[in-house]
Amino acid sequence: MVIKLSEEGDKNLIRELVELGGEDLLKCYQCGTCIADCPTGISESPLNVKKLIHICKLGLREVLLEDESPWMCVTCGGCEERCPRGAEPFEIILAIRRWQCKEDETYVPLVLGEIYERGHTQNVAG
Repeated sequence: MVIKLSEEGDKNLIRELVELGGEDLLKCYQCGTCIADCPTGISESPLNVKKLIHICKLGLREVLLEDESPWMCVTCGGCEERCPRGAEPFEIILAIRRWQCKEDETYVPLVLGEIYERGHTQNVAG
């Protein structure tokens, strides 16, 4: 995904995400600890919480709406255990999912088919 720097950010995006449960969004200082051991790191479309939070802070609504990676989270909670700021990245991911569905009521991420079929998005077989 290429982020267009010329796109003007929406300052209301953070407020909307906070209202949907992402209250710790501003605690993140982009250290990357949350993604260091994320099980989605080996997938074709890895979940990069650090990147998503950066997109949110820039207010890039369209970029965030088109990003399906929040749906790749396997809800292991490892990111929350490792976050040195207690930013609760998993809760931020859930807030982003809520926002995407609220922003576009017809939004159906492709990965939902996998969740329906297997109950998860990642191949957990060894």
